[in-house]
Amino acid sequence: MQLQLRKSDLKAALICSAVKDIRYYLNGVLVEYTPRESGGILTFCGTDGHILFAGTAPAEFMDGEHGTAFSLIIPSDTVKAACKGKAPILTLSSLPDGRYSLGDALFTAIDGRFPDFRRVIPAKVSGEFAHFDFDLLARGNDALCEYFNMPKKTFSLHSGGNGAGVMCGNSRDAVVVVMPMREPNGGMGEYTGTDIPPAQDNVTQLREAA
Repeated sequence: MQLQLRKSDLKAALICSAVKDIRYYLNGVLVEYTPRESGGILTFCGTDGHILFAGTAPAEFMDGEHGTAFSLIIPSDTVKAACKGKAPILTLSSLPDGRYSLGDALFTAIDGRFPDFRRVIPAKVSGEFAHFDFDLLARGNDALCEYFNMPKKTFSLHSGGNGAGVMCGNSRDAVVVVMPMREPNGGMGEYTGTDIPPAQDNVTQLREAA
């Protein structure tokens, strides 16, 4: 098998992947191939349990069409090493000894069952308010910027109350799912104003008094 992959797809998923997680199967990027009559589809996914990126791309095999679905988890270190070059496309190849190559990087796929990420992608969101970790939102925005090649874009968050929130572009090709924060004791409370004294008409400005 020889398959061409866009670096942007891999890097987007990597941004949301886990780092040194005890759940070793999360320390990588899932690449999944789904055959279709009109052309196969690749799905890329990365998650750490708090944030998830999933995106799609047309499958481009260099050795002919493939009719069998497959998935493999590429270790994060391999993705990082392979994406250091300037070329926007990498070739994923299967080797006779059971290993794979991604560009110039050789690797063994992570032997584990990746979570059923489709179950956490909501079909719709309620729009109810929720608290979110700003760091997660920044990672989600970075992942979508990478995927869509839009480095200065700010993507909106669609909140789901106690359920997951989603970030996406104006397409159905990619989505970021973010879990809300579980605030103790009912949250941080409502805003009720401040104790800053009101302005006074007869206040002497410091520059005038100097």
